Amino acid sequence: MPRSVVACRDLRRGKATGTAQEIPRGVRTSLTWGGDYAGSMVEDYVCPEGDTDTMNVVSTLTIGGRSITTTQVFVRAGGSKEALLRESEKRNGNAGDVFKRLGVMPKLPFNPF
Repeated sequence: MPRSVVACRDLRRGKATGTAQEIPRGVRTSLTWGGDYAGSMVEDYVCPEGDTDTMNVVSTLTIGGRSITTTQVFVRAGGSKEALLRESEKRNGNAGDVFKRLGVMPKLPFNPF
């Protein structure tokens, strides 16, 4: 499988080596990198069978022998940006609510859009 060398996604010095391969209903990307926080990340971008408006991204990050996996669900917006934001705020609260839940407060002025 061909490998590519890219800049580190977190803007640290150094390079990451990666591959992309087709998997059922999607694509898997794999990155590995060295340095102080050497590790790897595998991401599966998959569209559920029969659903053309949704894409799931399952990411597994491994650093120092410890791993964490997250799943993001992207749904194609059927309407305006405003409708999308209203739906998101119904599920998650506004940006300030999300930051409070995470225990993070951005430097002001802050515009998440």
